[in-house]
Amino acid sequence: MPNNTDPDLIPVQKLLSRHESIVEGQLCEVDGVKLVVSRNVLSPALTNTSRFFAEHVKTNPNARCFEVGVGTGFNLIKLGVTVPDLKLAGSDISVDAVLCTQANLALNGLTGDIYLGDLFGPRMTAVYDLILFNPPLIFGSATSTLELAVFDEDGSTVKRFCEQVGSHSHESTVIYMVYTNHQYRWGSADEFIIGQFEKNELSWERIASKDVGYEVYTVYELMCRDR
Repeated sequence: MPNNTDPDLIPVQKLLSRHESIVEGQLCEVDGVKLVVSRNVLSPALTNTSRFFAEHVKTNPNARCFEVGVGTGFNLIKLGVTVPDLKLAGSDISVDAVLCTQANLALNGLTGDIYLGDLFGPRMTAVYDLILFNPPLIFGSATSTLELAVFDEDGSTVKRFCEQVGSHSHESTVIYMVYTNHQYRWGSADEFIIGQFEKNELSWERIASKDVGYEVYTVYELMCRDR
C-alpha cells in the first residue's frame, strides 16, 4: 500500500487490514442485500461509503441503469430490489468484481449485463437514464486488485469518468457520484472534484453529506449541461 507510514492513511490501512479476514465465497447480508464476498473485491460491509451512497440514489421504474465500478454489485442490487423493472448494467476493471456481481445479482433474483472494462470501455456506446459511480477516493498507486477500489493515481480515474460520462447521457440522465472532502496527496478534494465537474460541463448539486470523523463524504447529483 502506498505511503504506508503516512498517519493520514491509518483509516485506509485499518480498512485493508480488516478486509484480509474475509473468507472467500462467504455469504453476508448488507442492508437487506445478500452478498457473496471475495478477498479481491472491497466489501460494502466494511466501508462507510457504499451504504451511505446507496441510501441517496433515486430513479424511476424501467430506467436503464449503469454503474461504473460495480464491485460486489451492492449498489445495483439495492436499486434492483427496491425499484421495479430496472434494466441493470455495469462494468468493472477487475475480473473478480465482475464475477462477484454476476453471482450476487443471481443470488438476489436479478439479472444484469456486467462487463469487464475500464470505466465505460471503448466498445460501450449505450446511453443510460441513471449512471452511478462510487470511485476510488485516495490519490495513490494501487499495488493489488483490491486496492484499485481505494487508490486513484492523481485522480485520473475520476478525471476520465467526468470526461466520458456525457457520451453515455441524454438530456435527462441523472448521474450520482460520491466523493470525499479530504485528499491525502493533493489538498482540497472539494476543489478537485468541483473543478472536474465544471471543466466537463456537468451541473452539480450536493444532496447528502456524512461526517465520519476523519473526512466527510458527499453524494453529488450531476447532469450534463449541453444535453
